Amino acid sequence: MTHCAYSGAAVCVTCTILTALAAPEHFIVQIMTYKRPAHLFRCVNHIIKAPSVLKIMIIWNDHESNYHQSGLGVLFKKLSKPVEVHFQRENDVTSRWQRHGRVEEDDIILNIDDDKFVSIADIEYGFHLMRTSNVLVLGLHQRIIEYDSSLHTWVYKVPGDFNFLFPSNRRSYALIIGSFWFAKGTVMGIGAETSEYNLLRSFLKEKKNRGCDDIAWNMLLHMRGVLAPFVMNRAHSFSIKLAGEKKSGYTISSDTDFSAWLSYRSRCISDLLSLLDLNEPPLPRAPLVAYRLSYHMICVYSVLTCTLFCICRKVGSVLPARARLLMIMRSRK
Repeated sequence: MTHCAYSGAAVCVTCTILTALAAPEHFIVQIMTYKRPAHLFRCVNHIIKAPSVLKIMIIWNDHESNYHQSGLGVLFKKLSKPVEVHFQRENDVTSRWQRHGRVEEDDIILNIDDDKFVSIADIEYGFHLMRTSNVLVLGLHQRIIEYDSSLHTWVYKVPGDFNFLFPSNRRSYALIIGSFWFAKGTVMGIGAETSEYNLLRSFLKEKKNRGCDDIAWNMLLHMRGVLAPFVMNRAHSFSIKLAGEKKSGYTISSDTDFSAWLSYRSRCISDLLSLLDLNEPPLPRAPLVAYRLSYHMICVYSVLTCTLFCICRKVGSVLPARARLLMIMRSRK
């Protein structure tokens, strides 16, 4: 892994170049699925169009026999890139926290829900950010956990909420990992077999708690010392909706009752803090937007400055040469 220190424009340019040279040229897609074969195939058929995709790994949280009955195996063989299927035999939502198949520490993995479409342009841009920066996790959808002093409870917020980008108090924390996110291979499985992981896994095995999985994963990574992730804003995405197929493996879905979903997620925060015996969420402070945008603005500025310097240097070396040539020609006349 290439390690860089961000201290100034010149260092930023050097770091970007060195990191890009050492980074993989393709990324791996990991999709966890449960009883939604039609959703899964549409998701795979869409995301495989991304030029930088190396392969797709399916985490099948169901019995193997149901996979063969779905007919997906035949359809996947017709696709232009390989699709691996890893059978889990049960709906364990922590399966996506692990490495599956042949995944190296420096590999870049895109985790995405089986019912999500993300624009190919945003996926490729996210991969570009992962390749050119020394970051372990890149989220494409930021949410906020904030303490409501009037209600004396923690509240879950999404980008449409008032004061989302400007939290009303200091007790605001960022959630980055959600329906789709990039991570380095070294992050996957980082908490496996730890006391926190086993505690969270037992909690999430209960059906009523499965919708808390991404909040728990954000917390676990922070507790394991993973630095605050990058965030990529305004990623274009939407849910795949099909009639007659199971909508969610959770107790409640944001697609059916959004208000109830927000209340459910707020309850997740309280339950997880109680489980971990904590008063404050183990998460980076919110929001992450301004810091990340300023970093990229510095990088853009430094790259432009470096480019301008190179052009001026090139022009400066060409002009004296042309002047000398003219003087020689004149002296020979």
